[in-house]
Amino acid sequence: MSFNQIENDLGESKSNEKQQENYALSAEEMDTKNTEKLESEFHLASETVDVTPQSPKSEGTSSEIFNSPREKQQNPGRIARFKNTKPSTSNTPIKRPISLSSRLPVKNSRPTKIPSLLENTNPANKNSSSPLPRATTLNKHTLEMQLLNKQKTYKLLKKELLEKQVPLIALYNKMVDVKKRLEVLGKSVELEEFKFVSFEDYYKEQKSHTDSDGGCGEQISKEVIGGMKSSIEQIPKTLKDIGKNLLSRRALIVELLESVAKSEIDVKDVLDKIESLKYEGEQLEESLDSVILEHEIKISELVDTWQKLLNDKQEFNKENRLNELEKKLKEQEKLREESTTIIDELHRKLDDGKMSHEKSITELNGVLQSLRDQIKKLEQELDAEKKAAGDIRIRNTNHIQNGKLLKARITDLENEKTEVETANADLKKKIKQLQEQLKNKEQNWAKEKEELTKSLKHQENLLQKLTADKNQFETRLRTVNREKIDIQEKLGTTITSMATQLEATMNRLKAVEAEKDDAVKKYSEIENYIAQMNTKFKTEIQKVVYSIQLGNHEVVISEAEKYMQGMAKDLCVNKIEDNIHESKSKQETQYQQYPEQRNILTQLRMELDKQRELVLTSKTLLEQSENKLKQKATELEKLQADIGQLKVRQGSIEEQNNCTIREFEQMLKESQQKLTDLLKRSKESEVQLKEYKATIHKQTIQMNEMENLLRYRENMTHVLKTARNELLLEKESLTRYSREIRAALTEVTNQNSVKEKLVQQLQEKIALRESQMFNLEREAHNFEEQLKLTNAKRYKLQETVSELEKELQRTRAKLSQIFDVRDKQSPSWRFLHS
Repeated sequence: MSFNQIENDLGESKSNEKQQENYALSAEEMDTKNTEKLESEFHLASETVDVTPQSPKSEGTSSEIFNSPREKQQNPGRIARFKNTKPSTSNTPIKRPISLSSRLPVKNSRPTKIPSLLENTNPANKNSSSPLPRATTLNKHTLEMQLLNKQKTYKLLKKELLEKQVPLIALYNKMVDVKKRLEVLGKSVELEEFKFVSFEDYYKEQKSHTDSDGGCGEQISKEVIGGMKSSIEQIPKTLKDIGKNLLSRRALIVELLESVAKSEIDVKDVLDKIESLKYEGEQLEESLDSVILEHEIKISELVDTWQKLLNDKQEFNKENRLNELEKKLKEQEKLREESTTIIDELHRKLDDGKMSHEKSITELNGVLQSLRDQIKKLEQELDAEKKAAGDIRIRNTNHIQNGKLLKARITDLENEKTEVETANADLKKKIKQLQEQLKNKEQNWAKEKEELTKSLKHQENLLQKLTADKNQFETRLRTVNREKIDIQEKLGTTITSMATQLEATMNRLKAVEAEKDDAVKKYSEIENYIAQMNTKFKTEIQKVVYSIQLGNHEVVISEAEKYMQGMAKDLCVNKIEDNIHESKSKQETQYQQYPEQRNILTQLRMELDKQRELVLTSKTLLEQSENKLKQKATELEKLQADIGQLKVRQGSIEEQNNCTIREFEQMLKESQQKLTDLLKRSKESEVQLKEYKATIHKQTIQMNEMENLLRYRENMTHVLKTARNELLLEKESLTRYSREIRAALTEVTNQNSVKEKLVQQLQEKIALRESQMFNLEREAHNFEEQLKLTNAKRYKLQETVSELEKELQRTRAKLSQIFDVRDKQSPSWRFLHS
């Protein structure tokens, strides 16, 4: 369903609820009014029953008058028929228009419950004529309960009557509308206006009927009326006794039901009482039948006696009637004159009413047209607002669908995120395990490496002792020292010269900048002073001119002296300005010379930077050469020590040349033994060297393997770090994406809230417009009802005028008839008539 259909349904439901509430209120008001009317009518009926007997022409029987509640429940249409029957009093029916604006009660869908007396279906005991048991006690509570129950039955019967009146009134209203339309089209149609007969009208019609039957205004003797009253008064006494008995039985039934509800009586007692009540009910029915038969016989006798009396009275007192007729004629003449005056006044009032009515109709038509224009505008605005609201709702639905899609995407991403986090956690656990394993391996490798480094250092120390390149290093050291000294001297001279030049140029620059700043300050001060002097001299010149115009010569002389002083000051200022211009020109020439000096300085700075770089490179080379020289110096010291030992041995050998050959042989033998020992030792050392080389080779292989493992570990760690970084990047991107989606969702929700507020505002506006429309429609309906009421009043006035005219015609016809009769009887009446 679309939004417009939903709104229409809601509007219709609201209007139906309001109509139902109005109908309920009107039903309650109608109930109260009808109850008051019926009570008044009942009192009038009870008062008139004593005087007016039932006419022989009335078709009502005693069974219709004394109906039991069960018969009322089975035949609720009898009362409506009794009310709708209209006894004809005259040829012209009395017309009474019904107000169309009165609202009617709504039909109640619930079944109506009318309390009835307990009945017994035993037909055997109906013919028994036992005496009626009288109730000994009548409480206030029982009477109140009886009254409440009867009020309930009364209201239910009245509702049924009103519900039966509703379709008839609706049909008559439709007929009236059709008649008005035909009158607008130019065709007049007559309708018989119906009315609901009340008790007053019914008894008045019965009275008028009996009067018309009994003669023209005859008075019955008081003795006959007293006898009839006494005979009629006997009828309600028996009925009152029966009603009291019924009320007492009803009170007993109520007490029994209350005791049963409170569970104060046993089931056996209840059954006994129910049987006794059934028996009493049967007896009451039999007694009622007998009483009804007796009263029917009495009423028929009364009617016969009344008819006899009336027929006898018609033969007597004709002369009294003539006198009465003369009196009535005089009274009718007076009434005719008064009625003519009243009719003239009514005609005038009718004309005035027509004029005012036409004016009010024109005003109401204008108001109705303006209201219709406003209604059309409001309908157009409502259509536009409904279209806008529909567009907004479509957008809202689209936004809601997009939000749902985004929520689904977010849930998918969150699921992926959880999966990635679980994978990250597993990888972290694996990385921790690998790191612990690698740490253990690193510790083992570090221990092995320390042992290998110790052994390698020992072997390197043994190998360094066998180097013999010492002379070359000494020569190189000397040459390098000489070159170093020469380079240091050259660099020192160049650095000192350049430093002096830099200091001189910097001092010059500082002096020039200080002069420039002083000159700028002086120039700004002089400009300010000149501006102040110009303002002062202008004001003084104005004062002098003003004083000359006024004729103050003394003031003029003083002002002239001041003016001369000002001119002298101006000359001084001009000189200062010339000096400033000269200083500016000098500064410009100096600035023109400065670029050359600046170029020189930049070149010097470039050269200094290059020389500094050369000095740094030379320093690094010197440091390297010094390190090498230190190493060579240590080696030379070792060689010098070996040479000294050899020289000592040579001296000892030269001293021993003086020894004998045996000693030389012994020395040779000792030397040969030493050589053999040395050869053995050298062989052993060579074997040890081979062993050491093999172990070193093995250790190098192990070291290479360890390095390969370390590289593999580093590669694996690098791969894991890259994977971790990639996962972190993906995590960051996912978090950013989720944040963006959440931000988008918040924006969408905010937009939705804003749009919902707009929709609510539009709905409130629509409700206001609808209320305005409803108020306008209600006002239009009120205007239409006022029009209908005015039309009804106009019709009533027309009808009253027509009825008065008819009555005048009747009175004139009667008078003419009476005068004709009197003319025939006596000539004096002719004279009076003339």
